[in-house]
Amino acid sequence: LGSNLGTKDLAGKLIRKVWNENDTKTATKALSLLNKILKNVVKDPKADKLRKLKMSALDKRLGSVKGGPELLAHVGFAPNAEKTHYVMPTDAVPMLPDIIAKITARVAVSTQ
Repeated sequence: LGSNLGTKDLAGKLIRKVWNENDTKTATKALSLLNKILKNVVKDPKADKLRKLKMSALDKRLGSVKGGPELLAHVGFAPNAEKTHYVMPTDAVPMLPDIIAKITARVAVSTQ
């Protein structure tokens, strides 16, 4: 799918897809995990280890979530050449605070 760095509205649509097409527990876990990952990247955007995630671990936790893989790709994570990790380029980092805010708002609504 690749990164869609210029389309912020797509993030909201993908977050809603994760929310609407999965049960509440699955959606909350998936969005909370992604939010944690993105917040860590924003805290230290130059840290390669935070922008490089094991495919096997992430596929296990997000791969079966409807909309999960698309949202992961939208925020900038793409498979590396060896297909062992998802890697986010540093140029994807500036859009992350907006996406974090959207995820946080969606998860907050669910816990009220």
